[in-house]
Amino acid sequence: MLTDEQRRWLGTAIAMAAADGVLDPSERALIDAISDDLELDEQARVEVAKMIESPPSPVELASWAIAARDRVALYRAALRMAAADGVTEEREEALLGCLAKVLRLTEEELAALGEE
Repeated sequence: MLTDEQRRWLGTAIAMAAADGVLDPSERALIDAISDDLELDEQARVEVAKMIESPPSPVELASWAIAARDRVALYRAALRMAAADGVTEEREEALLGCLAKVLRLTEEELAALGEE
């Protein structure tokens, strides 16, 4: 079974990978690498497969991120996944914008993330 933290990070990766409607091989490889690094058991991998079939919404992702540092880290992970295939699609940009809103990120937080 996935822990809350594992669900948060994998859910973000999956939502961003699925945002453009195509799970690119490099995106899938990153999700698999995260799963391997977390040493997920078979039940957790089934949960990941279900998330891939039905990716979490921005509202769902935001509900998993409570602390301010978690909100920023979650958005940072989403940015990285959006760039994983080398192209940030329009739908990925839209999802990032929605995610920033539901995570209640400030202009300052977004600007700092843009400078990284």
